[in-house]
Amino acid sequence: MSTSSSNQTPNHLITTAILGEFESISQKFSAFQNTNSLSCPPGCGKCCFKADIYCAPIELLPLAMELLNRGEAETYLEKCQDIKEDRCLFLSVQDEKTGKGTCTEYKYRPLVCRTFGVAPRHDKNGLVNFSVCTTLKETNPESFAKLQKRDFTDVEIPFIDQSKNKLACLDPRLAEEEFPINESLAMILEKVLFYESFNASPRN
Repeated sequence: MSTSSSNQTPNHLITTAILGEFESISQKFSAFQNTNSLSCPPGCGKCCFKADIYCAPIELLPLAMELLNRGEAETYLEKCQDIKEDRCLFLSVQDEKTGKGTCTEYKYRPLVCRTFGVAPRHDKNGLVNFSVCTTLKETNPESFAKLQKRDFTDVEIPFIDQSKNKLACLDPRLAEEEFPINESLAMILEKVLFYESFNASPRN
């Protein structure tokens, strides 16, 4: 998505900031997974087959702006409103049984999609533990066991909450609550389309 500097609206500026944070967190999580030998298997899309993927609307602003730029925002808003299942609209299924699938908008995927697999978090005692997807546990049992025992005192750990807090600084209203991914997309598309309509130049 490219826009001349003279046309930089608040949505464009926020989108640029979000994409920068997305790139940073993706690199950190990928490096962390590789270091701990827990990278996702090629072609695996099982996590995307889940029907309970939630994210904040602000995470989908870059995608909404890209769809607007393509002239597809209204079309996808209608799809979000008409869809009968909870799976993400952008999941392209290759094999239902084995969970093979790809994301058709991978560049614009939200934080939850960038950090799933090996997600570090603090427990109620402030200690670090990890939510690791079932596939990675089953295919890399030794690496998973080592992860649980490893000392991370001097290791930089990419926590998703840190990125979420940064996004909340950009627009707290759009980051304070998470919704099913298609619902979040519909919400942000409505806002983007309204803003575009409100700011459109009058035609003679």
